[in-house]
Amino acid sequence: MATTSAIVAFEGPYSLTPALPGIYQVGGSYGNWWTAFLILGTVNTSNAPARLVLEVPAHSLIANGLEFQTRAAANGTVSFDCTTVSSGPGAIKWMRQPTGANPTFVPLDSGPVGVPSHFDFPVQAGDSFGFILDSGSDAINPGDPWMHTLTVENFIAPVPPILTMQSPTILRWQGVSNLVYTIQTTTNLAGTNWITIGTASSPITEISFTNQDGGALQRFFRAICP
Repeated sequence: MATTSAIVAFEGPYSLTPALPGIYQVGGSYGNWWTAFLILGTVNTSNAPARLVLEVPAHSLIANGLEFQTRAAANGTVSFDCTTVSSGPGAIKWMRQPTGANPTFVPLDSGPVGVPSHFDFPVQAGDSFGFILDSGSDAINPGDPWMHTLTVENFIAPVPPILTMQSPTILRWQGVSNLVYTIQTTTNLAGTNWITIGTASSPITEISFTNQDGGALQRFFRAICP
């Protein structure tokens, strides 16, 4: 089944947490964002969904940092432009981790500071991927005002295709394995009266749902997930 890549801009299956624009300080784990130890990372979604800015102090007695991590909703390519400012110890990296495998890392800050760079990375549905700002460690001058800043724009990621009807009663689509999808139906796309008719999940990325209710002659379906 073919998949598509779309400018999802941190929406849909790649939505930001929280969704409202603003500047958030993250300590510990919060949705798709995570910080370790005592580092207080900053996530700026003021210009979301077009732009995401992550910032973390580049000094710490213990090396740690800030992560933004999500899961690929389909097979394809994650593409984005990023601008980095990386000073002091530490680094800014891209991370990908297939299910059951060790993560791989690619530096994003190897180019000129403050100059946008373009990246393309292949992913498979269900892969964890995201951005890591490693604070490094600076035991001698932990108070130095160094920062790591990552600005991500033009974010493009693979999204599942439109639901297909394998038969008059069987829906099929590609999604994330072991994720529970809620199946809803309506007879009028212009309305808001979507009705839940069941759930579906699969240990693989090919997912199907059998509709037991014949109902109206014209019916529309959608599959949603948290």
